[in-house]
Amino acid sequence: MQWRKFYGRTMAGALARVKRELGADALIVESRMIEPDSAAARMNPGAKYEIVAVRERATTTLAAQESGVPRLPATGKSSDLLEDLGLLRSQINQLLTGDESPDSSCITHHSSLDLADYHDLIARGVDHRVIAPQFRAWLNWRLAPKTMRHYMAAQGNGPAAKMEGDSLREWLWQAWAAEQGLEANPDSGLSTQDSELRTLALLGPTGCGKTTTLAKISSKLRQEGRQNIAIATLDGCRFGAVEQWRRIGKLIGVEIHEIASEADATRCMESWDSLDWVGIDTPGGMTPDSTAGRLYGSILARCPNIESAVVVPMTQQEPISRRSIERGKSFGASRLLFTKLDETEQTGSILNLTMNQQLKIDGFATGTRVPEDWERASADSLWRRVLAPAGGMC
Repeated sequence: MQWRKFYGRTMAGALARVKRELGADALIVESRMIEPDSAAARMNPGAKYEIVAVRERATTTLAAQESGVPRLPATGKSSDLLEDLGLLRSQINQLLTGDESPDSSCITHHSSLDLADYHDLIARGVDHRVIAPQFRAWLNWRLAPKTMRHYMAAQGNGPAAKMEGDSLREWLWQAWAAEQGLEANPDSGLSTQDSELRTLALLGPTGCGKTTTLAKISSKLRQEGRQNIAIATLDGCRFGAVEQWRRIGKLIGVEIHEIASEADATRCMESWDSLDWVGIDTPGGMTPDSTAGRLYGSILARCPNIESAVVVPMTQQEPISRRSIERGKSFGASRLLFTKLDETEQTGSILNLTMNQQLKIDGFATGTRVPEDWERASADSLWRRVLAPAGGMC
């Protein structure tokens, strides 16, 4: 391999030298801003950026020679780009603003990269640490020759296998959908409509939308044919909570079970086997040591098939959401429901909380209407609710 360093007054200028000397198929291994008093700056007067690039020699494996597909180049490991996220953003902003010098012509063949996607997603609340690895992978794929792209797609894994365009936004969407195990089908959602699911409990802070979301889900399930539905509420602490459920039950036609003790739990659970679906409403901020937490723990012990999901309102700060999720994990929660999407445009935390976190998305509550403003999770909904460009959001 030919490993070389290139310098320029701007990132565009350094990229131009990479293209001229190594060709358009060169692989960018590392890029950084150099210090004014460093040896590299003294040896290259006026230079502010350094790029390490590699062009693999014309060597292929025997299998690749027989198939006519070149061997996938080793990308090397560089922690600088991922660790120094501020530098990464400054480099992207440099590419966004461009450069008036002749060297800026080097990025004309990158005109379809649409680096504005990165800037827009960051503004929408996506964390640098989440998007940076995907940005690097997408850039390497985008700069690869067509034969290399075909090879990457032929592996059958990752975003490359399903890419139809060249945008970073699409790459991130494919990677995220694969992480969530979702297909581009609105009926391919997760636990709230799985035929095997019999009991779903919602956890989360007070005011996050657990009651309204359960009403939406149960009403939608009734429309789809599950007629024998009950809601069990453990929320006896909040003023008027039980009375609210009694009114909702009459409106949507579901049984309401009030659980305030072990005896209540035993009596209610005896009838659950004959029901099509049961939703459990829990008090806000429930902990394993609280009275409601111990009661719910005993229900979990007797009914291990309960699916626990944390309700995360989009109006809540992300650190608080993470604490709520950790509290939910103590009850075995592995799924998330996002609510109040109609109250904010900062939807990036949905991606931050579910990318590489082993937490699955069940669905989105997008308003107050029951049951219209409930959408099951699918690859399509991830795109429309979180990643679609402005003007393409629903």
